[in-house]
This record gives sequence, C-alpha cells and structure tokens, in this order.
Amino acid sequence: MVACVDGHKDEFGVEPICTTLQVAPSTYYAAKARLPSARALRDAVLLPLIMTLWAANYRVYGVHKMWKALARAEEMVGRDQVARLMRQLGIQGVRKGKRVRTTRPDGQADRHPDLVDRTFAAERPRPPRRRRPHGTGGHLRTTRWDTERSPPSFDIRAGQKGVGLI
Repeated sequence: MVACVDGHKDEFGVEPICTTLQVAPSTYYAAKARLPSARALRDAVLLPLIMTLWAANYRVYGVHKMWKALARAEEMVGRDQVARLMRQLGIQGVRKGKRVRTTRPDGQADRHPDLVDRTFAAERPRPPRRRRPHGTGGHLRTTRWDTERSPPSFDIRAGQKGVGLI
C-alpha cells in the first residue's frame, strides 16, 4: 500500500488515493513512520551473504546446501527462511536429471512414416467379465466358476463338494 501511494501521491495526493483504496490516511502515515521489523533487518543482513555464498559455490547450491553453508559460516538460519530469501533473490540450485522441456511439438508438422506398418485396431471387442453377485464376500473378482452356468454344489451336512444341494 505504501509503495502504491508513494508512486502516485505527486499526481493525486495522499488523501484521495487513501479514500479510493478505502484506507485511512493515518494508516499510510503510520506505516511510513514505522521502523523496519526485526525480520526485515535480519533479511537485509542475510540477502548479500546468501548471494555471495551462492556465487562463490559456482551458483549450484540449492536450499539445503545453502543452509549448510550458512551454518558453516556461523549464521544460524532456518532452512525455510533460506528458501524464502533465495526465492526473493530469484536464485536456485542446479537440478540433476532431465532438463525441463520448453518446446511443444507442432501438430501440423510431418511425422516419420511407420516403417513396420502397424495397425492399432482390435479384431473384436473384449467379452464382458462376469462378476460374483453382491454379498458373496470379498472384492469383485473373476473366479473359476464365474465362467460356468452355476457355482459348484456343496453339501453342508456331508462337507463335500459335488454332493447334495446347495
């Protein structure tokens, strides 16, 4: 807010800008007179140190290694604070692995011919799978008897398959 008002106060004045922003002019003047916070003062000390360490280490250090380097330089800083300050400076470490692909293929460009003459068409659709009826336990999965017309019979009294009724 202060930067916005400072940028336009010569043209419009402070009070009309504050009215438009729906902020009391006293809020602007209080923010202008306020001393910098402890965090802002600490950041002002750490920003040049982080930039110097990053440049001295071939500009490859990421957050974790920068955090360790600051600890070796006897600066006790939190890792998330180092990440925030590196973002603020616009610096980052080098990543291993593949590079980010920045181009997109042209859909209108000619493609290489298919030298194998593959056909990607099915001869027929896959037949539907039969499932166990609800309440027979377990997950829905195909069983051996699902392909037959009826499940095997089981005689509860005899405890044998294929004997008696279901």
